[in-house]
Amino acid sequence: MSALSNYGSLTLIGAVMLGALFFVYKVFRSDSMDTSVKIASLFGLIAVISFCLLGVLYRTDVVGNYSNDRLLQIESRYNFCKGFVLGKYLAEKYPDRKAMIIVPPDYELNFRQKELVDSIVKGFGDSITLEAIEEIAVDLSRYQKGKSPHIEEIMTAEDFDYAFNKHRDCEVVVSIIGVPKDIEKMRVWGMKDYERPKIALLNSSTKYLESAIKGKYVVASVHYIPGFKAKTTILPSSPEKVFENRYILVTPENVEQIKRQYDKLFFKM
Repeated sequence: MSALSNYGSLTLIGAVMLGALFFVYKVFRSDSMDTSVKIASLFGLIAVISFCLLGVLYRTDVVGNYSNDRLLQIESRYNFCKGFVLGKYLAEKYPDRKAMIIVPPDYELNFRQKELVDSIVKGFGDSITLEAIEEIAVDLSRYQKGKSPHIEEIMTAEDFDYAFNKHRDCEVVVSIIGVPKDIEKMRVWGMKDYERPKIALLNSSTKYLESAIKGKYVVASVHYIPGFKAKTTILPSSPEKVFENRYILVTPENVEQIKRQYDKLFFKM
């Protein structure tokens, strides 16, 4: 439900409560009203106030299914704004480029992952052309049988190199699954500056990427604000404001400033 409709509902509830209070006040001030009518109006007021308070609790995410739905909507909003802000930054910084987005297998079956891809493309606008959405084809035989594989644990530098080689014309690459554990083996780091794509990361730990960001091997990485507290209140309409509630965008230009501000963000060698 939109913030506007939520505010409207709360305003209506407030108006009903004030109307009920005014009505009872008039009843008690009237000398012509019977005592039984006054008592009945008082009980009616209690019922109205109880009903309105319950409505407020639902609308402010304290109780009920509405609270769960609202939390899901809030997380979805954060997810969208995370991708949108990154996409918009890349579009402003590297316009008129072709882009590839690296995703996990069957990403379209996962609503959050598909929403994230859509939000990045929305951020690109008309400035960056999405050339490819590349699913990392991992070898599940690498993973111990009997356990549910997580792509972050089994994807390798070789998988990423394959994606880069397949789409050499893509000058901007966004990974929504971070980077492989053997990141240092990725051949892309050995490319010349003019031939290496602009790599941006979502859902990746920035902790070990200080040098890569400083050297412009990674041009942007979205990271949670250290110690952030999740909010369940109505979020701002601006994607940038929503983003600022939870995330920071680390770039070569601001990495030193962010390091000073959040001294525990990067791993100390």
